[in-house]
Amino acid sequence: MAKKLSTELKDIPNSKKIIEDIMEIYSTKESVEANAIKDALQFYSFHGVKYKLGEELEGKLKVANNFGGKPFETDVSFSLDEINLEDGNSVIRMKQNVNSEQLTNETYNYLKKIGTFGSNIPKRKDFPSLTNETWTASRVHGETGWII
Repeated sequence: MAKKLSTELKDIPNSKKIIEDIMEIYSTKESVEANAIKDALQFYSFHGVKYKLGEELEGKLKVANNFGGKPFETDVSFSLDEINLEDGNSVIRMKQNVNSEQLTNETYNYLKKIGTFGSNIPKRKDFPSLTNETWTASRVHGETGWII
């Protein structure tokens, strides 16, 4: 796929470097596993906790950093929002916020490294803060615990 992209994007500045960096994400067993298990992590995210309807549980988690640095710290919250006795399922939600400073620093350093902006990259202090907020809602089968 990298070869095909290299051919198709050959006229785009820095495309070769960008493609190489993206392929580096999948260059080790650990990075492939970290990116391949996202669906499994969603399945297990809600297990092992006793929920009360409407109660929000908060904590901290670490998530993969595809820029190659240390994992990102995230604030996370879980809540049991619905119990559907008739259908035998419930809805559990998760909200995850990546540490904005870590995300911004990693993104800035990555853009600087690949040279996308050339010499026009702003100084770090002038670079806008970035956020990454993920909301996940899962309908869970009441008897088996499987995500529906």
